[in-house]
Amino acid sequence: MLGALTPFGHGDPAQAERIWATSVQANWRLLSHLTPPLVASAGWALFPVDESAIGGPFWGAYGAAQAALKSLVATWGAEHQGRVRGYALDPGPTGTRRYTDAYPGIDPTSLQTPDQAAAKLLATVFG
Repeated sequence: MLGALTPFGHGDPAQAERIWATSVQANWRLLSHLTPPLVASAGWALFPVDESAIGGPFWGAYGAAQAALKSLVATWGAEHQGRVRGYALDPGPTGTRRYTDAYPGIDPTSLQTPDQAAAKLLATVFG
């Protein structure tokens, strides 16, 4: 969930809470529930993050949530080092609704498809 791109403090608090719930709390719950089977199988978890939104002007709650998700995955990976692998990677510009909402002037067909982005992320993880 992207939300409105506005100056900090101009955003809707309820929307900020929905962004946080979607990007951070939901993924925290997912990792909490999946940790036992992932540890048992020496598994891995991959979460796409939008690095361009972190710390940038007008990204507000979305940018903060992306930074928090990146930190959450790093913390989880460090706590289970050697038993699981956690990745928070930026797939780059992708022809998704979220991307075209943030950049309405860009033709989504000129960007990589979600399938191409997923393949790129998996190639980064598995070489």
